[in-house]
Amino acid sequence: MKGSIHAIFAASLLFGSIAAAEDASLSALKQRCEAAREAKIAPLRAAAIDECVTKQKKDRASCERFYRDYGNGGRTAAGAAKQRMFNDLPECLELYEAEKNRTKP
Repeated sequence: MKGSIHAIFAASLLFGSIAAAEDASLSALKQRCEAAREAKIAPLRAAAIDECVTKQKKDRASCERFYRDYGNGGRTAAGAAKQRMFNDLPECLELYEAEKNRTKP
């Protein structure tokens, strides 16, 4: 009985350390994905803000607030789902593959 408790405890420690390593790895992959997406989105966001200021004659602060989540997806005014921009970057595809293959508890 005592040996099986020790084996269970050892297995739980091992699984816990594997899960922690996976979490750290997934966190790093997520940061890489978001950084790569932001590098692509930032110039597009800046152009949209500039167009808002020049063509719509709005102040820059309100245009920046309006476009602060540019490229993040969500819902359209009609309620349809809108995909995030640049989800197909290699860094993001690597993250999604790692999440799909993650060890389940």
